[in-house]
Amino acid sequence: MSARKPRKNGRPGSPNGVAAPKRRKEPKSDLALRNRLIDALNAYSMHAESAADKHDFYFHMTDWISDLEDLAALYKDPTTFDRKQSRQVIFGFLVHAVGHLNAASRLLLGEVCDPFTKESK
Repeated sequence: MSARKPRKNGRPGSPNGVAAPKRRKEPKSDLALRNRLIDALNAYSMHAESAADKHDFYFHMTDWISDLEDLAALYKDPTTFDRKQSRQVIFGFLVHAVGHLNAASRLLLGEVCDPFTKESK
């Protein structure tokens, strides 16, 4: 008796029967931004050398773009936002973007200090 291969059903699959996730192809502008960010990391960092560090740097520098766009819109024309919306935009930016910027700074510089404190470490 010979073993037969199962027929293909036209769907991507894996040995466990779960469909493989589709890979999102980055638009050209995303790829250009990624290249610029990785170039900056390579130029200035002595700490981030692995592919994971480069991926993390890109992630930390881009995950908050919508927060930046919202903040820029508020700055451009604050009258289009009511008080509650304004507070949400400001709070959202500070809570989300600042953490990512700190993480990206650590990858770039190795440590992050607060330039606005009187104490120096």
